Amino acid sequence: MGNLTSRAKRNIDEDDKDIISSVRPSKRQKIAYNGCSKRSAGSDNEITYHNPALNTIITLWQTIEPFLTLEDTIASSKTCKTLHDTIIDAGTRKVKVSRFTMLNTRRKTKSEIEQYLPRVMNSIHYPSLQIIRYPPTIVRDRDMPREGIGSKETVVSCFPMFVAYLSQACNLESLMLDANCMMSSLYENQSLRNMFSIFSTNLSSCYKLKELRVRNSGDVENDDDEVIGTYFSVELLEALLPIINKRRDHLEVLKIDISGVPIGEEHDLEQLRVVERFFQAVLMTTKLHDLKLELSSLPIIPLVRMIDEGMVSSYVYQFNHLKSLNLKLVDVDFGFEQLDGMPVDSLFTPFSNCHSLENINIHFPKEIWDDRGSISTLTKLLKNKSCLKTLALDFNKFGDLDKEVLKLLTDFVEDCKSNKYPQLKAIELGGIKIDKFRPNFIVSPLSEFNNVLNSISGFPWRPSIVYDGDAVDIALRF
Repeated sequence: MGNLTSRAKRNIDEDDKDIISSVRPSKRQKIAYNGCSKRSAGSDNEITYHNPALNTIITLWQTIEPFLTLEDTIASSKTCKTLHDTIIDAGTRKVKVSRFTMLNTRRKTKSEIEQYLPRVMNSIHYPSLQIIRYPPTIVRDRDMPREGIGSKETVVSCFPMFVAYLSQACNLESLMLDANCMMSSLYENQSLRNMFSIFSTNLSSCYKLKELRVRNSGDVENDDDEVIGTYFSVELLEALLPIINKRRDHLEVLKIDISGVPIGEEHDLEQLRVVERFFQAVLMTTKLHDLKLELSSLPIIPLVRMIDEGMVSSYVYQFNHLKSLNLKLVDVDFGFEQLDGMPVDSLFTPFSNCHSLENINIHFPKEIWDDRGSISTLTKLLKNKSCLKTLALDFNKFGDLDKEVLKLLTDFVEDCKSNKYPQLKAIELGGIKIDKFRPNFIVSPLSEFNNVLNSISGFPWRPSIVYDGDAVDIALRF
């Protein structure tokens, strides 16, 4: 690991000034304050002073620091000795920040931008970090081309440095990793995929981790910059397994995007087993507050099979603290035909007894809703959710021939009238495909939905219905 860190550090342009070289205190700043003495509170991030005024400065700084960029933090360290001692680590001379999520590249040339990410990463005091986003969000000038720091090459070349420094982030609570722009390199480079084993080891040292957001999906391009497909990395899923298992009683937020086909040989059973073990670890977490799964048809197959066959016993599901559930299926690989006959609606099963749910967002393709039983299973999911505040269902132009969605809306409105959802603030049902002039109906389907909405007159809701000639979007809001 030491060699890896040294190699990563050599990416820095030696001719450039170090990003914090100008942060050394001036002679005026070195003068001791009258009547004040400071002492270390035993933590890298905590300094206390006997002078109440200086303690107030520290308190105010801790309040505003999360909203500042790294550049603002460095500028603040030059204003007074108190902030300098608080921001700059005495041993390493690196900048102590609580989050690394954004970089300000304004007023920088393209050549400066290309070297900026490694320079910044080498200037951070990682034990102080609580939140990391990789790659960070970039703030750039409007006329600056979208190359440089945001380019795939820069992100890929700095990934070993990110992995190396992750071992020092012992106080990390939130990690956001977007592998989208690295997917082409992962597709072509086995050694880069092997880097995930080191990533897994270093991430396991983050014993305070509570939030994990990972986008494991990206388009792969050929030499002519043509997209040949959307892929995900099984190695990345396997790398996340140890930390999820280790922190399963502490993770509060888990948002995962696994879309496309796995990199590697097709129909590799070992890859499917890794995906299966990953979802098994997710379903065995106990303290989640917020869960989002964005999946395509290939990764969803082992998940559905595992739930339907009882590979994780129902008594194991402990989503008693879950407040937000977001399930989204996307079509980026081979479509959803291969899911025909599979009980995809069993995805609702682990969450049927989550009585603390406040927000439900379900985005399924019409092929899933076409299966008989899906909407009835959804109805069961909505039962006994007295804490529910928002409900969003996207039917993706599902043809409501049997009036299942109409019945769902009617029953839900009646339950609202009975005060079964006292905290409800909004309902959104989108993409309900209807034929305005269907001859089987004496009254048009559109009028039937309107009748349901008109029945709630007298309640403090603002109903709206939008019909574009093909599908209906319905909304109820306070």
